[in-house]
Amino acid sequence: MIDSEASRHLVQCRRTLITGVYLEKMLKQSDVNIWMQNIRLSLISIPISAVSVLLNDHNRIAEGNTFRGFDTLVWILTFTNSLGGLLISIVIKYADNILKAYAQSAAIIGAAIGSWILFDFVPNLMFTLGAGTVLLSVYIYSAYPFNGYERQIHVHSSIPKKNIEGNVESRSANNG
Repeated sequence: MIDSEASRHLVQCRRTLITGVYLEKMLKQSDVNIWMQNIRLSLISIPISAVSVLLNDHNRIAEGNTFRGFDTLVWILTFTNSLGGLLISIVIKYADNILKAYAQSAAIIGAAIGSWILFDFVPNLMFTLGAGTVLLSVYIYSAYPFNGYERQIHVHSSIPKKNIEGNVESRSANNG
């Protein structure tokens, strides 16, 4: 039996998967540029964030100390996170959601290597197994790319079929 924490993780993974696939679909099907797509997404998140800030920090806002503690480093981190959001949109629009996940995993591995060199971080067995799994999956994904497919219909009929590009093909030419 799966415990409650594992089931929550599975639900979160599924929700993230569905959201990522839906976002990829929306980005690739839309003729609107990435800047406008990001503005649309931010317009959805601004009211949610505003409610959260009002509920959690209403005293600070009333005192006029909304940005107290915001130094240069915080503004730099905010800017780099904004750039990261734009990069994710670009990767999803021009590559796919799987590559985005691999890029995020590779970034975590790269950060761990940097932490190992700079801060004497010692990865445990689970991290090493996870990193190995990511590296193996990146290799498999690169070595055996998906080349698309054409739906094969073996029923003889007079209705023309369409290939993956949407071009109509004659049945008599393909099925004899």
